[in-house]
Amino acid sequence: MTNRGGQDTDFAALRRHIVAQGLLDTAPVYYWRKLGAAAVLLVVSVTLVLTGENLAIRALAAVMLAVTFTQVGLVAHDAGHGQIFRSRRRNDLLGLILVNLVMGFGYSWWVDKHNRHHRHPNRPDYDPDISLPFLALSTGQLETKSSFQRFFIRNQAFLFPPFLLLVAYSLRLDSVAFLLRARFPYRTLEVALLSAHLILYSAGVIALLGVTHGLYFVAIHQGCLGLFLGSAFAANHKGMPMLDPGSSATFLWRQVVTTRNLRRHPVTDFWYGPLACQIEHHLFPRMPRCNLRKAAPIVRAFCESHGVPYHETGVVRAYTEILRHLHQVSGVLRRPRRERS
Repeated sequence: MTNRGGQDTDFAALRRHIVAQGLLDTAPVYYWRKLGAAAVLLVVSVTLVLTGENLAIRALAAVMLAVTFTQVGLVAHDAGHGQIFRSRRRNDLLGLILVNLVMGFGYSWWVDKHNRHHRHPNRPDYDPDISLPFLALSTGQLETKSSFQRFFIRNQAFLFPPFLLLVAYSLRLDSVAFLLRARFPYRTLEVALLSAHLILYSAGVIALLGVTHGLYFVAIHQGCLGLFLGSAFAANHKGMPMLDPGSSATFLWRQVVTTRNLRRHPVTDFWYGPLACQIEHHLFPRMPRCNLRKAAPIVRAFCESHGVPYHETGVVRAYTEILRHLHQVSGVLRRPRRERS
């Protein structure tokens, strides 16, 4: 893929304009309201657990709790980018509480992984978000897969939705692996918070529901959480152009061309949070979520004037593009063996 987007010489001027508009100012009050809304969802979920007398009500409570955790995760994402407080330490502290204690994942692992993704989205040699064991997002990735992995990748477009049900478990395994092998400032605190989550979550579910119904609740909660988080992550970059290893694309080009925005809608903006305006988020990672839609017309006009493709679509169209892309990439594996060379 060639760089047709020109140079980033004018991007500094765009940034100065964004700063002058106050769009990079932190927004603690906005995020406290978001956490307040998540707290309401949590109360509703727990109330359903306490008052529900059948499996259907408890299943609904599990789904509601998955929605709650997803919203908490979106706020934690913004804390990791320094959007809430001016102090890095305060953002990190909030992120540790939300990610490790509430959700049961690893905050430092996520920040490390997510920062690498932001630097080079959709570039196979850098972006960890496209290094997935049972998915291939380019034909080049097929060459690195084992025969066992290719067995699943052959029909990856059909398996993609059920794979998302396992995302929460995968995130936990990766978090624990990072905690065991890496050294970072909050390691001891993260281990303590993650352990506290495991104890409180397990004990709470068993105390309220017993073992059998508790396992039923956990399976639905964790499956839906993975589905909600995974589908939100996928909508932004999957099915968008991939950058070649060693690509010399400019910052502006690689951030915009590899990224998809979702059209504005109250439900979309609630469900996807900052991920609905992913182009603006990638260009200005410290921009609070509440300012992304304000910046979008400015960024779109800038991209159009510089010949940089700016892709925005509806939710249904976004997933159609993703599944079509997955099906096309895996098509080579469905051909007769003699035709693959």
